[in-house]
Amino acid sequence: MLAVDWLNRNGDSTTNQLLQEGLGGDYCGMGILIASRAALPNGLWDQARRLVRLERVTHQLEGLLINHTIFGQVATWEQFNQNYSVDRLVHHTVWQTVKKLLGTDITTPESLKLVDVLSKELGDRRITPDTANQLGQLITPEKLREWKVSHRLEQDDISSMLVDKTIYFESEDNRQYTPACQLLVRSHANSLEEKRLAAFAPCRNLLHSAYTGNALQFFLSCREQRNTVSTEKLIEWALDSNTDTQRQAVLNHLVSGEHKAAFALYLEEAFIGTWMENYPGIRETLEINAQQMQAERASKGEIDWNQVTNHVGSEVNRTGNESEPSSVTESRTENSDELLHDLFNWWQANHQSKTQQYNECLYPFKVEEMQQKLRNRDRSAWLMLLFLGMTHRMGRTRHEQHRNFIRFCLDRDWWQQFSSPNPRSSPDQWMRVLNEYMEEQIEYTGWYYWIEKFPSIYRIASYLNAYTDSFLSIEKSQDDFDLNLITSPRSNPAFQGGGADAPPLPLGIGANFIIRELVRLEVVQPISNAYVHLHCFVPRANVRRLLTHLGCQDLNKPDHRSSGKIYQFLKTEFMRSGLLDEPTFNNCFDIPFELYAENSSKVDLRNIQVRDDVDWYESISDEEHSQYEVSREDEGFATLSNGQVIPSSWMS
Repeated sequence: MLAVDWLNRNGDSTTNQLLQEGLGGDYCGMGILIASRAALPNGLWDQARRLVRLERVTHQLEGLLINHTIFGQVATWEQFNQNYSVDRLVHHTVWQTVKKLLGTDITTPESLKLVDVLSKELGDRRITPDTANQLGQLITPEKLREWKVSHRLEQDDISSMLVDKTIYFESEDNRQYTPACQLLVRSHANSLEEKRLAAFAPCRNLLHSAYTGNALQFFLSCREQRNTVSTEKLIEWALDSNTDTQRQAVLNHLVSGEHKAAFALYLEEAFIGTWMENYPGIRETLEINAQQMQAERASKGEIDWNQVTNHVGSEVNRTGNESEPSSVTESRTENSDELLHDLFNWWQANHQSKTQQYNECLYPFKVEEMQQKLRNRDRSAWLMLLFLGMTHRMGRTRHEQHRNFIRFCLDRDWWQQFSSPNPRSSPDQWMRVLNEYMEEQIEYTGWYYWIEKFPSIYRIASYLNAYTDSFLSIEKSQDDFDLNLITSPRSNPAFQGGGADAPPLPLGIGANFIIRELVRLEVVQPISNAYVHLHCFVPRANVRRLLTHLGCQDLNKPDHRSSGKIYQFLKTEFMRSGLLDEPTFNNCFDIPFELYAENSSKVDLRNIQVRDDVDWYESISDEEHSQYEVSREDEGFATLSNGQVIPSSWMS
């Protein structure tokens, strides 16, 4: 105890050296005692408090786990007790004292954090009510918010594990396991809209009633944000409602639902000949909604006031015979169809030249060469593709900038180093790249924003074969797949019997970009095109603006799941408008929308507000988002209204 007290006083180096030589050093005195006997206090609490033998220590507790209360709860978890023995654990501060006493030559035990233990506890990610109840005693939405302030990096890792990777819970449909984001909670106290939807949702989309209390809190921690239910899906649920309770819930949603206008518009075309036709209140509510929509459009000058009519009464008479559609439907169809037809015809006439221009902006060499290299699993080309996917999280940058950074690296032979196999065997060469970059900087810090991605490039290079295998596996998909599992091979059940093994690669909408390019360049030829096409639309900001203008809903944020919404929306609109069955645009998917939105004078998207494709927007609220405006530019840098200074190239 005296030695520890002296060491903790931050004495001078001479004092510490004398203590090490007298009591520690090369396993003499105190050193040989704690190495040969169970004499080292592990610094833990309660039943886990032990004297341990130094050479048996395998892990040191860090981060949230060194909190007494948190450790006490974790110590009751089954997988913790099966995988970690308390006589092999020490508190982080204990190990720091041991290092001071014995010197730095001893082998450092592996770090153990809450996220590591939680990963073991999640197992196959199929969470029973009992397991959820135990985990929910510690992991709750409120706790995650607290940790975001006190332990931000560790909280990010925990949230990524819970939200970005798919966690499955039992549904009311014979307790089948379903991804958390697809389940609704009947008793969600904080979401009236979710209660409305759950009241007529099918059992397969309802969380099992056994998840209550702590179990429900853990579920909500995993389902940070539920999937938006498409209007088409709501119509399907409504038509399938077979109990009076469910049917009353459909009427309630039609009256008070957040998206009641779109719901009503689609329902008008589907309710004839169903239970809804004669259900009290349905027709009357449709009429009221239609008149409200028309009045809003008339007040904006989009239609004349004399076009405001008894909408449902004029479209479908009381005997159920169909007549001409009303003006509000005609106006919506004409506006949407005209723009969609114009875009479609423009692309059909110009897609070859526009695609060539796009390819030149995207890749540092001819696209045919890129195509062949990807087919041959060339490391340089695959690293390039995955890197370009990663840049979709950078925001406010252009394709040409990423292409030019790759050229910058190619010209200095850095890309060849990045592409070489076994990066861990040549750390000096990787550090040489950073040293050469810094030596070149005098006044202008060009490419600094891209060089910041150096750790991400290293991660991709270290597991390049695994990531390549994972993305190529979509070719064999005969059903819809979870894109999170493609970017997280290590947690993908398809590879657990052997195959791709790599940590998660945070790509965001860049994952859509990679899949789109693999399909567009015919590197993969999927067995089932439709399931792959669901993921091929890259929801960049301008693409989302244009599609929102066309009527596609819930595209505010850059979310890889928006690709499926876009695909289903366009497929419906194509069929309704008499265009092609598959809205693939010559397998270019979102590219026509991106180019049309940037260059067309026929559509004004400036008033359509969506989140930019930028990482640092993702952690702020909608209210804060509006405050991030440029207030001043000065020699290549911009000062935001919140005082943050960033390179002005980010705002390009």
